[in-house]
Amino acid sequence: MSYLFSVLGLLLFSGVAQAAILENPGSNQLYSGIGVISGWKCRVNGPLTLRFNDGHSIPLVYGSERTDVRDAGACASANVGFIALWNWANLGDGHHTAVVYDNGVEFARSPFQVGTTGEEFLRGANARVWVEDFPAPGERTRFVWNQNTQHLELAEVSGPALADAGECSLETVPMLIENGGDLPSLDQRDQMSILMLRLQPEAAYVAAWCVAQGGQEEVRLPDGTRADCVLPGYAVEADFANKWYEGVGQAAHYAQLLQKRPGILLILEHSDDCRYFARMCATLTGIRIQEQPIRVWTTGPVSCLLPE
Repeated sequence: MSYLFSVLGLLLFSGVAQAAILENPGSNQLYSGIGVISGWKCRVNGPLTLRFNDGHSIPLVYGSERTDVRDAGACASANVGFIALWNWANLGDGHHTAVVYDNGVEFARSPFQVGTTGEEFLRGANARVWVEDFPAPGERTRFVWNQNTQHLELAEVSGPALADAGECSLETVPMLIENGGDLPSLDQRDQMSILMLRLQPEAAYVAAWCVAQGGQEEVRLPDGTRADCVLPGYAVEADFANKWYEGVGQAAHYAQLLQKRPGILLILEHSDDCRYFARMCATLTGIRIQEQPIRVWTTGPVSCLLPE
């Protein structure tokens, strides 16, 4: 806005009788998808038109309200805006030049760039992308593809990423597996013995951890299932270590329904649990759910992180 007012002030000071600005496309800016050609002109002598790269003439609609221009004192009237809808992909990738005319007389031009997907109108595509440190350092933003606008639209802004109690570490995994040996599979063990070794119910761990993270417990989803904990950017499934493989599937399911990143809270109660933790980390290496890795936290009395 300060740039706009400085430009307006310069125009007024120089005594330009018919002040005008082509705002979009702006000089040396990058454009994609479907957007608008726009700007303003205080007085017009005839129809306003635009040409890209000396191509055919495109009519511009004149008279849209621009109170910002009037309030800055650049024009006496507010109805001085011009606009047209445009698919930038029609121009193709690369550098282009826009020139606007009033009754056939040029009054503004702007060089700019266009980026495309290789198609004039992309159909059937889907994307959900997280961008770190945007719009401010420590924040992360999710963008979702919108076919109608041919843009990635801002869908969610989250606060700083939560500190992990136990991120999967590629250095930790092989050492845990090597030092821990093999565990028998669950169908070879006494299920009741495992249950009797539980120090606390799963719900107790989830309640304490979820509240500490500022999340919401037991969130009912559209299909009738319940996510153990929902954080601003994550859908989290909690499981005891020996059930880690169930947690992967459930976390992926919750994330898809809630359009969030998947997370697993692994409950570690006994030293043997570190081997399950290692197996899970090894399995998850390189895996993406909706283009995002599954994030892992741990809770419970045992730490599987090796000392530095």
